[in-house]
Amino acid sequence: INPVEDRGDRLLDGSKDDVDDSVLGSIREAIRLDKERVRAELDDVASAIDADIRNRMAKLKRKNEQFRQRLADLRKAATETTTAEETTEESTTATAKTTTGTTKTSSVTAKTSKTSTETTPTTTQQVTSKLPTPTGPGELGASVVVNKQLLDQRQLERFERGWKENAFNEYASELISVQRRLQDYRPKDCRNRKYSIEQLPNTSVIMCMHNEAWSVLLRSIHSVLDRAPPALLHEIILVDDFSNRPHLGRPLEDYLAKLGRVRLLRNKKREGLIRSRLVGASVATGQTLTFLDSHIECTNGWLEPLLQRIRDDRRNVAVPYIDVINEDNFGFFHVANERMVVGGFRWNTMSFSWQSMPQRIRQNLSSLAQPVPTPTMAGGLFSIDRSYFDELGRYDEGMEIWGAENLEISFRIWMCGGRIEILPCSIIGHVFRTRSPYSWGEGSGDVLKRNTIRMAEVWMDNFKHIYYRQFNNLLGDYGDVSDRLLSENGSTAIRFAGTWSTWGNSTRIGVIQSFRLVGGDAWCLDGIRRQGGAEVSLQRCHNKGGNQVWTLSQHGELIRETDCLHYNGRALTLVACQGYGGYGKYQSWRYEDTGDRQIYHPATGQCLTLRHTAAMSQPGLSVESCRERDQSQAWRLPEVLDLSDSSPDLSTDGPARAVLEPLMPNVVE
Repeated sequence: INPVEDRGDRLLDGSKDDVDDSVLGSIREAIRLDKERVRAELDDVASAIDADIRNRMAKLKRKNEQFRQRLADLRKAATETTTAEETTEESTTATAKTTTGTTKTSSVTAKTSKTSTETTPTTTQQVTSKLPTPTGPGELGASVVVNKQLLDQRQLERFERGWKENAFNEYASELISVQRRLQDYRPKDCRNRKYSIEQLPNTSVIMCMHNEAWSVLLRSIHSVLDRAPPALLHEIILVDDFSNRPHLGRPLEDYLAKLGRVRLLRNKKREGLIRSRLVGASVATGQTLTFLDSHIECTNGWLEPLLQRIRDDRRNVAVPYIDVINEDNFGFFHVANERMVVGGFRWNTMSFSWQSMPQRIRQNLSSLAQPVPTPTMAGGLFSIDRSYFDELGRYDEGMEIWGAENLEISFRIWMCGGRIEILPCSIIGHVFRTRSPYSWGEGSGDVLKRNTIRMAEVWMDNFKHIYYRQFNNLLGDYGDVSDRLLSENGSTAIRFAGTWSTWGNSTRIGVIQSFRLVGGDAWCLDGIRRQGGAEVSLQRCHNKGGNQVWTLSQHGELIRETDCLHYNGRALTLVACQGYGGYGKYQSWRYEDTGDRQIYHPATGQCLTLRHTAAMSQPGLSVESCRERDQSQAWRLPEVLDLSDSSPDLSTDGPARAVLEPLMPNVVE
């Protein structure tokens, strides 16, 4: 044992043994040196931490200053834009000139045209000052969230006005470049495909608009111009449906004059989407026509796949894969191709609806890039051979404004030997709004019904009676369709049933009647829409259709017009249909013709029940535990719609009436 270490240990342990002064001094010196070394190391660490904190604080300060400067620039730009707009508005005299008779259009140039809204000349600098900077928010499709708390009074007024006039966040759109970059959302197989541009037909893009927001309209046009091969883009025809906003007058003409290849037509009176598209098609000279809305964004490589399918077969109608541009923040949201849906329609309202892709089609797809056949299309975005469009009879000019034209042309394409396909390699974003910002005046509420009846009269054979029963066969005035009937009869069209039977069907449409009689009367499921919302109840069967006509869709929805029978485990209600997944499970029902004939609710494992006691004046509805051989839970539903019958008798008084109105039960309470 080292005597020094031994004595030192004993000293530190509190030993009272004598220790030489020299040894004690050595120990004290060693301890002092150790303390100084540790203190120096701690000082170094503290200095390093302090320096790091100072650096981080400096960076945060610089970022904060940059943010404040950016915010000040945005506020200044917004103020200048507002001032320019107000100056233009104050110096503008809007005189909407309405003419009568047939639709007239005028080709407009930047120097000589006159519009339905005359404005004072605006310089190029003024027009450009309204545009967002080329780089900024929203790049690569990112969302732009506007914090209203940071807006001053004038900006807040612009924010609110944008929502009111457009039904989307125009303020957020104005912060985004009209030439913003987007990601490449295409499947990998699509990105690797090569197209022979010289062998593809060119196209005339027809874009119709009415009082569209400035930044949204320009972004739509730029996305077409910037992302289409010049050799394939023959022209853009912009049809202005009698807009009256100042920025769509001379400022728009000046801006378009700088772009080239954009032809502006102006309707002399309000015509609506259908006739405006016909106006554009009548002057188009491209080999194909591509119809687009005025609130879209085309992505890279959007045009070539559409034109390739038409080159493969001129009767192919090519529809892009439609993604969502959020109305609130203008974020570009891509829906994965694995979740692709196709177009369909609801029998009860004859309205377009998105539906899950049939399994038999999905399992035949070799890749995510393969075209997908679709029964119908939404109608806003598609490409078609121009001569084939003429052969089909174009749009029905007797239809008003918009609505049902997409189903009408979808039926016509399939029934006249054509084919509609959704192309995953062509992706276009679309701003979907929860309400329409446009006003059509009195009488516009019946437009959709009128258009749909015109379609049904021409293309649906006797199946039209299924739709007519929704409103007790009160057709009203739907105009003359004799010319459309002649067109259909003179074509090689196959029958309606022959077309739709290929897609499969398990739909039931008609009256839902309880087996149990109460007071000697038969009781039917009844749905009615009142001011406070839709109501579902049991009412005496009146055999007049209307409120007692229901659709049991192939997805198990019990639908009355646009509402679905909804049960969340507590209340049985009639609410807007939710679709598939999520809350849609509360609107899914199952029915079998055999056995107890129960209407079963899979989400809760219970059954729809007629409930009645002696104290009740009339029976009510409930959802209860399923019971065997209980007439209160037994229901008669119409047979599955037979689409193999080319000419079924589905009129109110026809012999096939049982298809829609099951026989009255023999059971009496």
